[in-house]
Amino acid sequence: MKSWMSIPVVTKEKESMSVANVSLSLEEKEELINQIQLAFRNWEEAQVHFNYADNEDEIDYTIYMLEAAEKRLSMLLRKAKQTHAHVYYYR
Repeated sequence: MKSWMSIPVVTKEKESMSVANVSLSLEEKEELINQIQLAFRNWEEAQVHFNYADNEDEIDYTIYMLEAAEKRLSMLLRKAKQTHAHVYYYR
């Protein structure tokens, strides 16, 4: 069961935050894109696990999984934005 879901991205604004453009080779950009796709699949899996958690310990664990997946995905998307790596993702 796959459906299109928007990806929640948590951002924190800081005063005087400057983002430096980072240059990556084509292979490094491809690896980053693969990592983003894997992180998105992990986030989807965490959502499914959360939906089927049936006791308090499982719910706590799946919340931890969701938060970790969201943070990793957010980090990778920020890195992709800084390096101008583009992902065209179709389902």
